[in-house]
Amino acid sequence: MSITETKSSLKKILSIIEELNGLNSDSIPKLQAQPTNLLEEIGKFEEFKTTNLNKIESNDDEINSLKNKISQNQRDIATLEEGNAELNNQRQNLLDKIQDAQNELNETQTKIIARREELITRSSRLEELENRIIELKDLQEKFGVSAAVPMAQMQAPAGAAEVAAPAEEKTEFSAVLSAVGDKKINQRIIKSRSGHTIILDDTDGEEKISIIDKTEKNTVEINSKDNAITINSEADITIEGKANLTLKGKTILIEAIQGGNIDVKGNNVNMQAQAKATLKGNSGADVEGAQVNVKGTAKTSVEGATVSVNGSAMTEIKGGLVKIN
Repeated sequence: MSITETKSSLKKILSIIEELNGLNSDSIPKLQAQPTNLLEEIGKFEEFKTTNLNKIESNDDEINSLKNKISQNQRDIATLEEGNAELNNQRQNLLDKIQDAQNELNETQTKIIARREELITRSSRLEELENRIIELKDLQEKFGVSAAVPMAQMQAPAGAAEVAAPAEEKTEFSAVLSAVGDKKINQRIIKSRSGHTIILDDTDGEEKISIIDKTEKNTVEINSKDNAITINSEADITIEGKANLTLKGKTILIEAIQGGNIDVKGNNVNMQAQAKATLKGNSGADVEGAQVNVKGTAKTSVEGATVSVNGSAMTEIKGGLVKIN
């Protein structure tokens, strides 16, 4: 039963009690009091209910407002998170750029340090060269030698009739550079445009001069330590003299390697030994000519396991005393 139905029932009861008002006047007020109280309680309850419903409705509005605020806050948080992610990306990009800039700065500092050291070295070398030039000038003044340095002709002033002829250019100079500062120079290298090289080596105990062509297969070496000259070539070596050609040495060795031959040719070939001359062939030795003379001023011996003396025309054996045994 609803509250409205209950109120209607109570009102009917009150109406019936009023109709019964003439039966017993003492009991009627008591009968009326209970429904009346109930109606008052019901009224209070309805007021309480209404108040609570209003509160509930108000709370619902607040809840909805809070829900809207929460949704808005969630949207704001999502937006902030997106902005934070973008800021993190920008921060990382900035960190990468800062690192790249730092690397470039370090590289630049390294180059600056290397360049500064190079400039210091160059400055030291220039200072040494200036000192050497001063020394050379002092030597020139001392020995009366001058070196003309070509210079660009200066423009003649306006109205000048003629310009003096430049001094004759000197093409040969003498200079000795033995050290730079406290450090000795051991090697001086002269290299041509095509790659030919001359090396002057002053290393203590290893002094030598080397001439090397661009192929590095043909070399001439003058060894001061051993007082030796070595010529190497992977192809032919030709020594030619328009007049006389003399080979002189304590021992002269001529050797053909890899099965090569040695040919000695001339209009006349004379071989002379101050002591003893030996002609030997491991497989054989041939002496041949239109006329062959074998002569000894003291004693001449022809020996062999088998010796043949054969003349196609005439064979002559002659001596102060001839023995055939």
